[in-house]
Amino acid sequence: TGVQTCALPICLTPVAGELLLIAPARNPGTALGLFAEHPDPVAIVTSALVIALLIALVARLVRRPLAVAGVALLTGGAVANLVDRLAHGGVLDFFDLGVGTLRIPTFNTADMAISVGFLLALLDAFRTRIDPD
Repeated sequence: TGVQTCALPICLTPVAGELLLIAPARNPGTALGLFAEHPDPVAIVTSALVIALLIALVARLVRRPLAVAGVALLTGGAVANLVDRLAHGGVLDFFDLGVGTLRIPTFNTADMAISVGFLLALLDAFRTRIDPD
């Protein structure tokens, strides 16, 4: 078990030693904290992307289950981050993954859904190019 270390505004709770920490931080921007100084356009663009993903999901629903799963995960993650952003002014990122000073930017479960969804949609696109049936 790990010991929680707090130094406002961050509390670090080890989950898997140094490899995985819970480090909650509010992110008003997009991935990697980009566009944090312009949260309103981020919410508008995110809303438009969610609508586009829903349209894509419906269009592909019947024939390509891998694409459907990918778009569903992308949409779900985008909606979750959008709700968090509109309700709280930013998303709550909390997973801190890495070793020593080599760490990836803090992320949340919605970000994981978006990443996995993107990979599934990409896999479907490559699979469809190889085998169009």
